[in-house]
Amino acid sequence: MSNASRDTYWDFLKGIAIFLVLLGHSIQYGGGGQWYSSGSYFDCFLFELIYSFHMPLFIFISGFFFQKSINKYQPKVLLLKKIKSLLIPITSFATLYLFFRVFVQHYHFTLSLAFNTYITTLWYLWTYLYCCIVTILIHRYWGDRWYIYIVTCFLSLFLPNVYNFDAYTFLYPFFLLGYFTKKEGYMTVIKSLKPHYLIAVFFSFVVLLLFWNKDCFYYNSGTSILPSMVESNLGGVLSQIVINTYRLLCGLLGVIIVLYLSLQFCRLMEEKRKALVLIQEFFVHLGLVSMGVYCFQDFLWVLFYLLFNTICCPSAVSILTSFVAVFFLSYCLTRVTKLFGLSSFLLLGGR
Repeated sequence: MSNASRDTYWDFLKGIAIFLVLLGHSIQYGGGGQWYSSGSYFDCFLFELIYSFHMPLFIFISGFFFQKSINKYQPKVLLLKKIKSLLIPITSFATLYLFFRVFVQHYHFTLSLAFNTYITTLWYLWTYLYCCIVTILIHRYWGDRWYIYIVTCFLSLFLPNVYNFDAYTFLYPFFLLGYFTKKEGYMTVIKSLKPHYLIAVFFSFVVLLLFWNKDCFYYNSGTSILPSMVESNLGGVLSQIVINTYRLLCGLLGVIIVLYLSLQFCRLMEEKRKALVLIQEFFVHLGLVSMGVYCFQDFLWVLFYLLFNTICCPSAVSILTSFVAVFFLSYCLTRVTKLFGLSSFLLLGGR
């Protein structure tokens, strides 16, 4: 692959990832406020399928590109760049959320409300920032020694399930998978994977997914193995370890399948079939604006929840309609934001 085609491939993959994020949130919120509050979406098979691997895929891509950056910049420079590009959008959107909660939802303003709003807004960006900071430190002081990363992943299991530490614990192994895939050239292994191996991976993924339940969502079970943090319904630390391992395997197999299938799709693109070209261009374009779409859709779903708070209508039509509406609005808002330097800086970190 040339550099141009390789870049197009990764934009294509980012487009798939953000599409899955939107679809997952559509299932979660698209049935109305009562549907969301009931938590019934956790029992939806499509929701389970998407959430078993879509955020591992997203952070895998982030780790892959971060490896490029860590070789390009000095640690201090890279750290400052990441803080600027991630904390500025987080702060801007958190400020919008805070104003919304105080002046629209009539929350009583407290320092606790402000702190919790800022630390939980755009949780994925916080998680990505944690991953970057830890990796920069290990790269700087221990030279990417693999056993240091393993020890770090193990120690993260003792972090409490607060301030996005549980998301970091869940996703950091996948960030490292992307990081070392770039560093060691493991994409060639995925590209050369024999069909019978893929069938085995796919079969294993399907079998594992049969055992997925509400406790397998890290939002419900957390990740910490501290006895005081383990949810009472899980049955103890050993059960938490089993769930963590199970989630890791599902995410790993799901990522491998998506990588392989997306590579095969790009190979078919060499035949220049019109329908395939249009599909690829759609996802590539979506991948180019994935940061903005992620940020804006998060805020739009909050508005959607408030507008339809008393509704419980989890139909395919309502979910599809909400998906199209939020997708269109988040895309348009991203494009408009990019037109102006100040808004692009404040809301997208200058991207």
